[in-house]
Amino acid sequence: MRTTEQMFSISILLTVSLLLIPAQVMAVPGPLPGMEYVELPGGICSFGRIEDRFGNVLSEGDSTHVNSFQIMTTEVTQGQWELLMGNESLNDILADAGVSQIGPEYPMCGVSFIDCLDFVDSLNALDSLYDYRIPPDKYWEYAFRAGTGTPYFWGVDTLETMSLYCWYSLNSGDSLARTGTRAPNTWGLYDMCGSVFEWCTYGTGIEVEDSVSGRIIRYQPLRGGSYLSTADNCRIDKWVPADSSSRYMNCGLRVARRLTGDDTEATGDVTFGQIVESLQQEDRFAVFVEPVLAVGGIQHTFHEDDIEQF
Repeated sequence: MRTTEQMFSISILLTVSLLLIPAQVMAVPGPLPGMEYVELPGGICSFGRIEDRFGNVLSEGDSTHVNSFQIMTTEVTQGQWELLMGNESLNDILADAGVSQIGPEYPMCGVSFIDCLDFVDSLNALDSLYDYRIPPDKYWEYAFRAGTGTPYFWGVDTLETMSLYCWYSLNSGDSLARTGTRAPNTWGLYDMCGSVFEWCTYGTGIEVEDSVSGRIIRYQPLRGGSYLSTADNCRIDKWVPADSSSRYMNCGLRVARRLTGDDTEATGDVTFGQIVESLQQEDRFAVFVEPVLAVGGIQHTFHEDDIEQF
């Protein structure tokens, strides 16, 4: 027979345990072993909106609607990359980027944006049921926030609680860690903060002319920080514009998807799919038409006639 004190202790433990389990999250399997996705509900995402611990708005940002979609619970692992792209591709990329932490449970890193496009193209060839994409920037931020408005999805505190959720410069020992070894956000997504930077799409990219060589460099955003980043550089309002063709040792990816053909949400009598087709955009990029993102900071401005396909 348990005493009242023992029952009270058990009740506290159960309550704490339940608080650590993300609410209403059910992972579904992907086409590769260990690859899991969660369905995120559609809703309003306020880009750049930042609140303090008391809910006071420090930065207003811009709001836009995000349609429901699925996203991986973890970053793509080296094991998943090897299964889909082959051992030679894995070894070439890791060696080219100088990555020393190697193993099937480590996040794939050292990949360029072009490498990531090849990976999602291969996923699409493997599984015709879904349309796989590198997450558009606003969808990635929506997933990171998980309904919050604070600089990190757990709040504003960095030093006391950050290590529970994030591998970053103060706790990583400058070494890559296995995926899913920190606590997830409330939508069941691991390593959205720290671990490795994650490539996102901003339309077909931001074209910038190199002042020395004169060549046109196409940039795409990297989000979330990495195991080498300071706490401040892991905030939701920080991003890095990066050369799409370059490989960086602390950069990886997370894949989003929708059921194939699920792009028929209508605006009046015209579907998004028909509008996108008329724009004749490249199909291998997530189409996201909006004003150009200012290099060096997150400066989104949305208009009523923004068009998206994802």
